[in-house]
Order: sequence, then structure tokens, then C-alpha cells
Amino acid sequence: MLPKADTKRRGPGLRARPTPFGALLAGLAILAACGGGNHEATGKGATTTTVAPGLAGNITVAPGLAGNIIVLADVSLTDSFNEIGKDFEAANPSVNVKFSYDVSSTLATKLNSGAAGDVFASAGNANMLKVTAAGNAPRPQTFVKVAADGVAHPESQDIVATYPIAVLRQSPHPDVARAFLDYVLSPPGQATLAKYGFVPAK
Repeated sequence: MLPKADTKRRGPGLRARPTPFGALLAGLAILAACGGGNHEATGKGATTTTVAPGLAGNITVAPGLAGNIIVLADVSLTDSFNEIGKDFEAANPSVNVKFSYDVSSTLATKLNSGAAGDVFASAGNANMLKVTAAGNAPRPQTFVKVAADGVAHPESQDIVATYPIAVLRQSPHPDVARAFLDYVLSPPGQATLAKYGFVPAK
């Protein structure tokens, strides 16, 4: 003889145990509620920037900036640009900066003869003018001046040299080249140049 089913009503303090299927549905509902906000924040169109730790001025990393560039710079910039290059690479891990140092007149001749390069930093306007006149570098910008006592003097005095910098037309990575130029002109870049005796352009 089969036992009778238990038909006693459960007391108000007792609750029926949820079925495994019910628990699964409840869990999915909670997961969907929690995940909705995150999807909206990181969905299409969202932008992310990170800040390189330990660098002066908290350099903001440009998302997606990548590529190798060659910077042709006057030999007098060797120490300062080596430091700037390391800081720029630290802030942009997918970027590599290679420097080619020489006297500006030699660099200008090489560029006008077809040498590869992305950025040209010249000591004095005359050699930059040779490159711009040949159509190889538009819109140079002065980034520093130099004097023997470290103090800026009027332009009429010969002891002042103006240093212009420009992105080269033949650059295969003009976005990276421009970012490097912008960093040289930025407060952290200018602070590094000042450490080596250069006077800010402004």
C-alpha cells in the first residue's frame, strides 16, 4: 500500500526550497543587472586613456599610438633628446624612437638627398630653411633657444641660437612624429631641455 502524500500546510515561517532551474534563472537575472552598467561604460564609442606613472607632468598616453620614428637632431641635443626619447617611449609603449645626431648642416643635406626621417630638430633657422625650401618640412616651430650663461638675450645678439623642429613630409608615421614634437614643446619636455641649459622658446 502506497503512503499518502503529505498534504499538511507549511507554517508561515517555512519557505519552499527553490528548484535548481529557479535558482539558475535568479542568478542570470542578477548577472544581467550587474553587467548592464559595465557594458554601457565600455561599449562602442567609449575612450580610454592611461597615465604613465613617475613621469613629470603625468603624460597622457594616446590610445592606439604606435610606430617607429627616426628623429634627426643637432648633436648639441644628444643628452636632452635621449632623455626625452626615453620618457616618450615610457608613456607610449608601442612607440620606438631612434635618433640620428650630427651637425645641422649635415642633417639638412642628408634629408634633402632623400634620407629617411620623421622629425628634424635643427640648431639655427638657416639649416631648417634649407629643408623647408626643398619642400621636405612644413611649418617648423621654435622649441628652445640657447645662450653660454643660460639666460635669454635679445634676438639681435649673436650668442643666441634658435632651435626649430618640424615633422618631415616623408614621415610614414606622422601621427607619432607629431606626438613626439608636441611632447618636446610640452611642459615636461621643456623642463628636460632646461636641465641641459636650454632656454624655453616662449
